[in-house]
Amino acid sequence: MSIGEFSYANNSNRFLAAPELAQQPFAVVGVPFDGAVTNRPGARFGPQAIRSASLMLCDGIHPHFEVTPLGHLGDGHDMRLPNASPLAEVRARIQAQASALMARHHCVFLGGDHSITLPLLRAAHQQHGPLALVHFDAHCDTWSDHFGEPSGHGTWTYEALQEGLVSPQHTVQIGLRSSGERAAREYVQDQGGL
Repeated sequence: MSIGEFSYANNSNRFLAAPELAQQPFAVVGVPFDGAVTNRPGARFGPQAIRSASLMLCDGIHPHFEVTPLGHLGDGHDMRLPNASPLAEVRARIQAQASALMARHHCVFLGGDHSITLPLLRAAHQQHGPLALVHFDAHCDTWSDHFGEPSGHGTWTYEALQEGLVSPQHTVQIGLRSSGERAAREYVQDQGGL
């Protein structure tokens, strides 16, 4: 293992003990990054924690519908991301890896902080055009800057709308509790969303 790859040492842990990703139609892929968080770092460990918790589901069979994703699902492990690089470079790496995966699989990304959402939306937009967005969060993530920086984990919704990645009329935010300033709090509504 080379220097800088320490965060990938736990990749023997796979979601629902699914096989490694190959030709399966559905993929689970981790995005272990929290370099843009302003408080409570540790989200980079989220993908592995979700995988560990999934192992408690035993066979993965839904108790009511009697279906399982196993047989259709592969675990693509975690994206390879630089440990100490500017956010723009990390996002470019995420987008490139996500684009390649989305070309072959329907993907669920297990993530770190919210800054990873923007490159994932960019990758999906490349394939599908403007997207609908349902955003479950306590915070609106519509700040036009991130503590003086042009981009960060609290700006991705604003940036996605500005770039035309998501359709404003098909954007819904649920669970917001942080008041913030009016311009940020009501930005999605001002653009035509809910």
